[in-house]
Amino acid sequence: MEEDHQPQSNGHSNGKPKKPSPPETIASIFRWETFLPQTKTLMSEAEYFFSQIQKLRREAPGQRLQEDLIELSRHYRAILTNQCLQLQEFVQSGQLDKEKAMIQGSFKTEAPLLDLYNEEMRTCQLAGVVWHFAEVFFLSGSEMIAPLLVDWLNINFGVRNLQLFDQMQQEEIPEDNEEYWSLVYSCLLQGQISHARGLIQLHSAYNPDSINPNDPFLIVDELLETMPPIEDCIYDNYQIALAQWQERCNGLVNLSIPAELGTVLRILVGDMEIIKEQTQTWYELMIATIIYSQPTVQKTDVREIAAASIEEYPEPTPVDSILLAMIDGDPILTIRLACQFFENWWFAAHLVDLLYQAQVLEPFVLPSGVDFREAILLEYASVLFSHESMWNVAASYLGNCRKFGKVYLERLVEKQRLENDTKTLKLLNLCNVHNLTETNQYVCKIAGMNKLKKRRFAAAVMWLMKAKDIRTVSIAADKILQHYSETGTLEQIDVMIETLGPDFIFSPKLTFVDKYRQIQSLWKVGDYESVKSAAKLTIQLMSTNVAPKQFWLTLIYDLFPLFEAVPVMLDVADVTLVMHCMEEIALSHRRDEYLKMKNLKEEDIQILRMAISRNMARAIVVNSA
Repeated sequence: MEEDHQPQSNGHSNGKPKKPSPPETIASIFRWETFLPQTKTLMSEAEYFFSQIQKLRREAPGQRLQEDLIELSRHYRAILTNQCLQLQEFVQSGQLDKEKAMIQGSFKTEAPLLDLYNEEMRTCQLAGVVWHFAEVFFLSGSEMIAPLLVDWLNINFGVRNLQLFDQMQQEEIPEDNEEYWSLVYSCLLQGQISHARGLIQLHSAYNPDSINPNDPFLIVDELLETMPPIEDCIYDNYQIALAQWQERCNGLVNLSIPAELGTVLRILVGDMEIIKEQTQTWYELMIATIIYSQPTVQKTDVREIAAASIEEYPEPTPVDSILLAMIDGDPILTIRLACQFFENWWFAAHLVDLLYQAQVLEPFVLPSGVDFREAILLEYASVLFSHESMWNVAASYLGNCRKFGKVYLERLVEKQRLENDTKTLKLLNLCNVHNLTETNQYVCKIAGMNKLKKRRFAAAVMWLMKAKDIRTVSIAADKILQHYSETGTLEQIDVMIETLGPDFIFSPKLTFVDKYRQIQSLWKVGDYESVKSAAKLTIQLMSTNVAPKQFWLTLIYDLFPLFEAVPVMLDVADVTLVMHCMEEIALSHRRDEYLKMKNLKEEDIQILRMAISRNMARAIVVNSA
């Protein structure tokens, strides 16, 4: 697929020495379909600079803001470059086999891991190329574009020339290398004049001590040395100086000199036929045309040169379309094409924000009613939230979306899995920072329900109390009572009550749990006054309906030893209440369920009834006396 989208060569051939392989050409469509471990580092670093830009927009004045934004743009490029280096080092370190199981397990991809890393590297390289081009056309304050384009070409596509130059410096006869002259031409076309001159000086025919005034190598060397530097194009007399210099070059074109040096001279005078033959891509052709024919062209006029250059390459790639949109000064089209090309939204999100903060991109509302910048930030944040470890990074972007950021953040937080208390607390902190009160309570409720499923009742109630959900707290209280009925232990209840303090009164059922805990404590003391207090508190819980009906049998069964106590501890009113409760249980359609909770059989109930009856008889006698 890659070859189908490469910029096309113009196909010219002049029988000259072999042309060099194309520089690192803008390649085909690469996508970030997975989050490799190194990608998470890139996204975290990018979020830091995104936050810095938001801060600058609020604090910095106009001109200073522009300068700072350019500096931050370079930081974005730097982290892309660093990402490429880290990926390359990782691949070369031989650690791919160790990572294979984790990567493929996490992303469920059958693609070879090496291919994933190579694709990631190409994607980062490509993103850096396009980002730098946007910096040139959208952020630079200078209208004189030539030096910036030369820098762009050399930084992004000049590495191969430099590597070959270093290689040829080590060779005994550099010109015997079949790429020697092609490299000379390429250096000239990319504006690497000093390297072209260095190559000429490496030629075995070059003799700096020659006294021959017509020595062609010395003449070309001197011409290259005196060429007006492209950085001086900002001065008014540059075009005149270049024309005079090229006139000198032109006077030597038809002299009897080696054909290769003749090609050098024809490039220097701006011979478009030779330039087209020797360039490999439309953007190299465009920049070479600017260097040697229109060095003082302004930013707004580059489109004409670009249009003529792209005609030599009839099948532009998708990235070519992005670059051409930048040349046309159309930021909206640029971002839209970037959205289609970089499907993970990283590139589009950070570029649209940068252009918006630089006021290159005016506020623009989509038909859906969403601001253009905000829509892209929302998409990118959604991608981040889809990854388990990047949701906290996503919040930074949503926090800077005025209209829908809060709504998105609420929904995305609610979809998070609460694997542990650490993540839960981080989500709650995020809710507090962004004033998401209802979402905060929702997270607490889910955390409480999770604890409840694990029968961690104390933790469950604490989370549910924070959620202020009476209904669910009541359910939790029922579970606690059921657990006590099954195990007879109150350890978790003690921890819960001590932790909650006075907050337990928030729920009537929790109030009962606390009272019942007090009753059990009194029973354990065992002296007369404590037992009497436990009995009175038990009767009080049943008389005020604080005790749930399904727990009445438990309370009555706890009183069983007192029905035969001497002296009588339960008076007529107390026993009447107990008998009334027993009747309600007997008549209830949930009677069998209540008996099962205490593992009681019918004969146990009969024994209990007899004990209550004897207590009533003795209480009546005492009352009559």
